[in-house]
Amino acid sequence: MNKRLYAIHGWMGLNLGLLLFVICLSGTIAVLSHEIDWLVTPAMRVTPTDERVDWTEMTHSVRQAYPDAEILGAAAPLGSRFASEFSVRTPGGLRERVYVDPYSGMVTGRAPWFNSQRFFRDFHRRFFISAWWGIWLVTIFAFVLLASAATGLVFHKRWWTKLFVLRLGKGLRVFFSDLHRMTGVWTLLFAVLIGITGGWYMAELPVNWAGLTKTPDLPRVSKTTLDTYESGSERLPPQQWVRIAEQAMPGLNVRLIGFPTQRDRPAHITGQASAWLVRDRANQVLVDPFTGEVLFQQRAEELGGLLRWVHTADELHFGTFGGLTTKLIWFTFGLVLSGLIPIGAYLWVRRRQQMVDGIQKRFEKTANGNWDVDRAWQLVATVQKKGRRNSMVGLLSTFVIYALAMNATWGALAKQLDDADRSYGWQAIGAPGAIVVYSSFLLLLLVVSVIWYRWIWNPPLPKLAR
Repeated sequence: MNKRLYAIHGWMGLNLGLLLFVICLSGTIAVLSHEIDWLVTPAMRVTPTDERVDWTEMTHSVRQAYPDAEILGAAAPLGSRFASEFSVRTPGGLRERVYVDPYSGMVTGRAPWFNSQRFFRDFHRRFFISAWWGIWLVTIFAFVLLASAATGLVFHKRWWTKLFVLRLGKGLRVFFSDLHRMTGVWTLLFAVLIGITGGWYMAELPVNWAGLTKTPDLPRVSKTTLDTYESGSERLPPQQWVRIAEQAMPGLNVRLIGFPTQRDRPAHITGQASAWLVRDRANQVLVDPFTGEVLFQQRAEELGGLLRWVHTADELHFGTFGGLTTKLIWFTFGLVLSGLIPIGAYLWVRRRQQMVDGIQKRFEKTANGNWDVDRAWQLVATVQKKGRRNSMVGLLSTFVIYALAMNATWGALAKQLDDADRSYGWQAIGAPGAIVVYSSFLLLLLVVSVIWYRWIWNPPLPKLAR
């Protein structure tokens, strides 16, 4: 039984491990993608002071700086040194980001909508493939992750006795074997968590198609109000929307304001309240932007089990529920989990080489110095059969998915360049630092893929065969 589990574990790792590595690593970087943008975008960085301005003053600054732009939404800072972020639409229909210092109320700069956060989230979620099956193409590997974790745990006998065993000075193979087993056990719960939430994203699509997570139609501003207030300029200031929402839902910490994009649309206030482990939009209050009447409110505690889970999955998958602390924990475990895959591949290469060496020694012992060509080729056939295994599944699946991902990613970047404001130039696809980050990521994938193909899918012939 253990041998069969080991064979299944190895087959998945060798054939599907490269794609799983790509998905795990991109998701790991996506966890800190907001922080990466903060590092490479000067407009996002501010210096904290004792006082903050309100939403109305920040909105006024944006309107003064960009009078022709339509404000779509405003997001609270992610941390004390982060700027507030306003989403605007230009007269040409382009969506951009405007950053505002929450302490002074001054606009610190603007940026295109595309950045490293958008790159890694879209790449990790669907390889930039816009069709629904792009999500399934990625999420199917959640089950590969779960199966790898389960088979790896079962065939290691008494794994709990070796949680801290890491033998040094006995060769690389022994060291990496201990490291692979030890880190695999320590990251088991994390792998299961990521696998379950990743599998949910596959199930979420048919659940939505079936209408099981359908929310009630949200109310709109009444015709009476629209007749009374003839223009959008008569709306209440944003800070008053926030104050009304906080009164309607005590304990609400407002994280996002959705500005009305049509005259009959309400202001949409979302954030965190008393419920734990839910994303911001689980708590929402809809306010009439003219009269201040509360048209609708929803607390996370009032949601049914399925809808509550919908708003929890993202928090668990990316570790955002505890701010930077939990994101760093998720990032660390994600790196370790990603590293398990190439370490496992290395161990298999070393094991294969030991097998080849054994075959070669037996051949040399029986050859007695007579190097028969036919027998040499028999050796080659034996090595190729026992050493390479069947790699066609890995080769074909990786080639197809890589081709789809490269085409979709190139198309998304090209479209961003074509659609963006010409004043951005090539920075329409991100700040220079962000471009360096995700270009380095793509280059790393290329290097890892070449190494994977050379040493696993098309290994060099043994010295005797050559």
